[in-house]
Amino acid sequence: MADAPPSSIDFLDPARQPGELGRLGPYRVLDTLGVGGMGRVFLAEDLRLRRRVALKVMNDKFAATPNSRKRFLEEARAMAAVDNDNVVRIYEVGEHNRTPFMAMELLKGGILQPSQFQDPERDYLHIISLGRQICHGLAAAHQRQIIHRDIKPANLWIEQPGGRVKVLDFGLALAAGPMDQLAGRGSVVGTPGYLSPEQARNETLDDRSDLYSVGIVLFELCTGRLPFQTKSIPLMLVSIITHPVPKVRDIHPDVPRPLADVIDRTLAKEARERPASAEALEQELADAARLIQSDSHAALSIVTEAAPATGPAGRRTSPAADEDPARAKWSPLQVGAIAGAVLAILLLVGATVLLLGGGSRDDDPSARGQRPAGASTAVTGAKPATKPSKLAVTTASLRPLELQGLTAVKTRVGSGELATLNFHLVNSASGPGEDPAKLHARQSTVAVCRLYLEGDDGVRRSGYALPLRRRPRQLPAPGKRTALTFRIETDSIPLGTYTAIVSLETPAGEAVAEAETELQIVRNLAQGPLTGFETLRSWAGTGADTTVGTSVAGDAGSAEALTLAGLVGGPPPRQQHIYLRFDLGRVNRLRDRLQNAVLLLTLLDKSATGPFEIRAYAVGGAVPALWSETGEDALQWSETPSASGLGKLAFLGTITADNSGNLLKDKADAVRLVGPELDDAVRDAGDALTIVLVRSRGQDKPLRFASKEHDPEQAPGLALQGGAKQP
Repeated sequence: MADAPPSSIDFLDPARQPGELGRLGPYRVLDTLGVGGMGRVFLAEDLRLRRRVALKVMNDKFAATPNSRKRFLEEARAMAAVDNDNVVRIYEVGEHNRTPFMAMELLKGGILQPSQFQDPERDYLHIISLGRQICHGLAAAHQRQIIHRDIKPANLWIEQPGGRVKVLDFGLALAAGPMDQLAGRGSVVGTPGYLSPEQARNETLDDRSDLYSVGIVLFELCTGRLPFQTKSIPLMLVSIITHPVPKVRDIHPDVPRPLADVIDRTLAKEARERPASAEALEQELADAARLIQSDSHAALSIVTEAAPATGPAGRRTSPAADEDPARAKWSPLQVGAIAGAVLAILLLVGATVLLLGGGSRDDDPSARGQRPAGASTAVTGAKPATKPSKLAVTTASLRPLELQGLTAVKTRVGSGELATLNFHLVNSASGPGEDPAKLHARQSTVAVCRLYLEGDDGVRRSGYALPLRRRPRQLPAPGKRTALTFRIETDSIPLGTYTAIVSLETPAGEAVAEAETELQIVRNLAQGPLTGFETLRSWAGTGADTTVGTSVAGDAGSAEALTLAGLVGGPPPRQQHIYLRFDLGRVNRLRDRLQNAVLLLTLLDKSATGPFEIRAYAVGGAVPALWSETGEDALQWSETPSASGLGKLAFLGTITADNSGNLLKDKADAVRLVGPELDDAVRDAGDALTIVLVRSRGQDKPLRFASKEHDPEQAPGLALQGGAKQP
């Protein structure tokens, strides 16, 4: 491949060896692999680990904007923390000469080619496998709140050998903020044929937008075309927004119905009507594969049990001389002819049985199952086994199914966060005769679990989560239970207290059983701006902050970082705890009418990456009210509750956060504690409140937070919100 012109790679350092385009930090840039809208990809060698990598460098247009660079680096670091076999692995994220870059694994194989799936006898199970792998990779990204925004065949790599799918190019996801600004109002970002309706309308997206694009890819692999085929991008956008999506089987009738149904549902115009998550879509595809395999086995049984074809002399005919016997197939016409012949024989035998009086014997309950006297062996032996009838699902037939253990993972959920409800579907049937799965084995849907929210007005409202439809195979066996989950998007739900109701219903909507639990939607104070709050920092008045531990120096209070190390309950020599003091005497006017309090911390660089948990306690009188940061009166480990245990202190709550990819580094006030316990501690404290922080989960590497000596605006703080004064 020809070298790129020097002007287009002037961010590289000069080449030092023959055969390289230049250097980018520790990487020898060897060749150009591709150029895209977001940047360029180079073949490079990591001189430290002696391995070849794909080096993606951000386009000059975006790199020139400071906000774009910052957003790219933050999101790329988050993406680097996604460790999943179906997502391209990112080794390093950095910046060189003010140009952001990512070093990624170098893959063998090629992008997904829909043209390779145009054989009339497509391998639909292989298509399902590809779809499940895409969903598996997206689920890992969605857990990090990363939406891809551009799922299409060109961004799906089929790794060789093995055929594993790798989701590529999170470029639009990584630049979502800057891209939106640079594109201008009303612009649409993505590849037109694979855009979701909400993308085409330039609306706010969630992870179900990616699922729509997955559905488009599966539609194309199954039918050989995109759902909408237009001559221009504007017409394509109009079609996506306003025109109904054609059904898969209307385009290609041979697509198995279970797979077609999943694709059709995934391509719903409204996101709430699609599968709820990538995990849910992966499971639906797995269920479709099982149904297809089951149907295939049934068809194979009919063919293999039929009599072999015979020649003129009554001998079985052999395959043609040029045909491999091991690969001989029944054609669809042959299968249809044999099935028709078998059906005709069964009908003839049934008529013979009726003529011989077999029907009257069957009408006599006392004679059922007995062989009629004098009946010929040929006739009675040929009596066909009847298929089970398609019994209607009723509330009575579903009575053995119960709902148990409905609980909310968090009963107080901040607006905009996902509320998660877990419960069990239990089958208490005493045997097969009562088992709904056996009674309704031929039904496509046996039971439906629906979610309702009931407010103070007593009105039940639905539409917050897709119903969970259970097929016979998805029901638990008698005496067993199945765990199920509803996830609710709360951004459109008014603040308040609700009764969350899960209703077990028939497919016709008749209620069989219910379970309920309380759910509160409150203002989300864990993230976003704290409008209307007044913030009190640890540098104000008699405030203070310091680190204590058996090996911490006496002047630790003057350091620019507050350090958490070790885990609570672990060896004391490895533990370091943080003590904070706030001068509440300066905010007495707020404390009288306090509504909410939020503890604020800023995580610094060189902290442990990955998830962590911090427990907070109100110290009260366990230490002197005006302890010192440094000097002879500095707070010492032996003088703190940390030395003898925290059991007697008032627990304020747990901070749960994730610093994967250094996502939280230097984000002011991004680590927060919110809860009624903290509110009460602020109300009940005297003129000063001391809080101790200990780490309860995380890596061995310490966590470092900004102290008041580091930056007054990033010092630990208490954000306080007051309401109307009570009469």
